[in-house]
Amino acid sequence: MSSPANDYASREGLHTVCKVVETIEQPVEVVWALVSAFGAIKAWMPAIATCIVLKDRPQPPSYGAVRLANASGSELEEILEIWDAKNHFISY
Repeated sequence: MSSPANDYASREGLHTVCKVVETIEQPVEVVWALVSAFGAIKAWMPAIATCIVLKDRPQPPSYGAVRLANASGSELEEILEIWDAKNHFISY
């Protein structure tokens, strides 16, 4: 798989909002299995050193699940907003 390419990014206060659109030459089931595993972003995002899903919050695929990821020494907090298996769509 190729690395994701951002086609949109903006700053909102201390938060970065990004939209990633990427074409991957694999069956949708293979890609969905990787990207829908909310706590396993490290499997497909090389910059991620560690990732944990907070246990005291809703658990994936539930709205409000929270993961903490470390990338290049920066901690990222991401909240699961949409997890739609039927349409293969995830937003966090």
